[in-house]
Amino acid sequence: MPKRFFGTSASDIISGHNGKDLILAKADSDEISAGNSADVVFGQSGDDTIHGGDGADRLIGGVGADVLFGDSGQDTIFGGPGDDVILGGDTNGSLEGSGGGINDKLWGGSGNDQMSGQGGNDLLYGGGGDDSMSGGEGLDRLFGSSGEDELSGGSGSDALYGGIGNDDLSGMAGNDSLFGSMGDDNLSGSGGNDRLFGGADNDTIDGGGGSDRVWGGTGDDTVRGGSGDDVLGGASGNDTLYGENGTDTLYGRDDDDYLYGGTGNDFLHGGRDNDLLSGDSGADYLSGGDGHDTLIGGTGNDELAGQQGDDTLDGGDGLDALNGGGGADTLYGGSGGDTLDGGAGTDFLFGDAGADSLNGSFGNDVLDGGSGSDIMDGGTGNDSLHGGSGFNELTGGTGADTFVFRSDNGFFSDTITDFRTYGTGHDVLDLTEFDVLATFTDVADWIANGVTQEENGDLSIRLSNSQSILIEDHLGLAESFIDQIVDCILF
Repeated sequence: MPKRFFGTSASDIISGHNGKDLILAKADSDEISAGNSADVVFGQSGDDTIHGGDGADRLIGGVGADVLFGDSGQDTIFGGPGDDVILGGDTNGSLEGSGGGINDKLWGGSGNDQMSGQGGNDLLYGGGGDDSMSGGEGLDRLFGSSGEDELSGGSGSDALYGGIGNDDLSGMAGNDSLFGSMGDDNLSGSGGNDRLFGGADNDTIDGGGGSDRVWGGTGDDTVRGGSGDDVLGGASGNDTLYGENGTDTLYGRDDDDYLYGGTGNDFLHGGRDNDLLSGDSGADYLSGGDGHDTLIGGTGNDELAGQQGDDTLDGGDGLDALNGGGGADTLYGGSGGDTLDGGAGTDFLFGDAGADSLNGSFGNDVLDGGSGSDIMDGGTGNDSLHGGSGFNELTGGTGADTFVFRSDNGFFSDTITDFRTYGTGHDVLDLTEFDVLATFTDVADWIANGVTQEENGDLSIRLSNSQSILIEDHLGLAESFIDQIVDCILF
């Protein structure tokens, strides 16, 4: 049977004994010390100060702004109505604030504590141990400190700090701010426009609903934007970023990152090192940054910029614009009428299906139009141009260029606009795959039967019933054009 202590209507000082106590303080502001066993204390009304002492105590502050100390033992503490301060002590305990819009302060101590702020703008500090904290209603601040903590903001715009250890943070409703700090943390913004920062180590972060700002921090992080227009950043480490729904902005920053835009018109920037960027659906902009990057546009009319490094760009479906930038790049237009620019370096450009525009720009480039009627310009350097099937326009640009035609390309009717026949750096017409001399006695016989000079000086070469080349006499060589071009043909 516990020993019972009763307060008065005045301000009392009540001390329990070494056994189990039941203390009812009554009115006014009291100071209560429960003793060293499993005690039950009711502060009742007034601004009370209550010490549980040793043992598994049950402390109820009651009405008023109370200060409750669990001290040693596995305590259960309820603040009650009023702006309370609750300190859990050094073992596992359960701490609960006032509710009803009151602003409480809860300190968990060194044990594994369960803390609930309930209503009001509360401050919860877990201390040592693996703590479970819930802010409840209001604008709450939760601090996990050391240990593997679980923090839930509840309703309202809350701030959650995981501290050291592998923590689980959930913002719930409201526009929340979540900070994982050190450890492999799980952060979930849930609803609202949230700000989430993983901190050090390998974190898993999900922005949830709303337009969120999410940064992985150092370590190999997995970041999901969820629904809404989100901004995601990986920082250092090999990060994986998913924009998911909405118009999202993704920054890989340092190390080898994977960026996936998801649905919507997204912006993806790989940053430094070797990154993989995938736009998925929507009209996306992908920028590789430094390093040897792979950019995949997906569906939609996308813009891909490899920038520095030896990059691989694939436009996918849609009317895409690809620019390799610096380095030795490989560009695939995919389906649709695409625009490809190799940029600086020795690049490979493949138009694939559709009416494409290919520009090698600087360097010794290889251009292949694929199927469809394409416009190709080698730019500066010694380039190789393959028209593919369709009605293609080929311009070699400056340098000694090679125009290659294949017998397996199907129908084509190509026009070469700037074939140069003179000098050590003249252009070359590569017909080796056709074996055109097999049915003629010599080159003169082939020219007489397979080559026609138009009135304006242009040369028309028929390779088969469905394959022909028109070489424009852009230098005005007239009748001498045929004689000069023969020396530039590879049979």
